[in-house]
Amino acid sequence: MYACIEDDRTEEGLLIAKINDCNFHAQDRLGNTALMYAAMKGRDELMNFMVDTLAKVSFSKT
Repeated sequence: MYACIEDDRTEEGLLIAKINDCNFHAQDRLGNTALMYAAMKGRDELMNFMVDTLAKVSFSKT
């Protein structure tokens, strides 16, 4: 989630998300998710990756 918040961390966020099985539903103490932070910071590539990953996981579970 930190990589989504910090400036110029899109590459690190993608790398971390790809290497680790990240929980994109995890929330901080304010209830914000990594996807929400990526959207707030305009991290389009990171948002697209998270949405695609969540869609694949959701689709594969049905």
